[in-house]
Amino acid sequence: MTPKMNISVKVQGLERLHRTLLALRPEARKAAAAELYRCGETILERSLRVCPLRTGALRSTGMVTLPEEHAGSITVTVGYGGVASKTGQPVNYAYYVHENMDPGVHWSTPGTGPKYLERPALEFAPQIGPRVAKAIETAWRTLLGRR
Repeated sequence: MTPKMNISVKVQGLERLHRTLLALRPEARKAAAAELYRCGETILERSLRVCPLRTGALRSTGMVTLPEEHAGSITVTVGYGGVASKTGQPVNYAYYVHENMDPGVHWSTPGTGPKYLERPALEFAPQIGPRVAKAIETAWRTLLGRR
């Protein structure tokens, strides 16, 4: 039988560490929000390449909202619809075009078509977590004076 051994470790400075982590929380949230916004811009940029183009009105409604915080979550919305910047007229067909999987539709611009937002978002999604984590890590290292 192996003899049992007890080891005691006293960790000092936990209160200071806790205070430091609490102080860093707002900076980490700012870094996460900023990176989420950049991710939203990347998704929109990729989406605009495959968004159908006839008049340009639909593409001109593409937008990314500023980060919003609710109940501990940070949200950025990427979408289409609203008033077209090109015409000043409402574009109320973004959803219809996005979901139009009719094989008989001949899109006016090659490479464009339905799911013009969903496809780029799903392709980019695996990069969001690592990018946000890296942004938080960078913010913490900068605040702690370690690069």
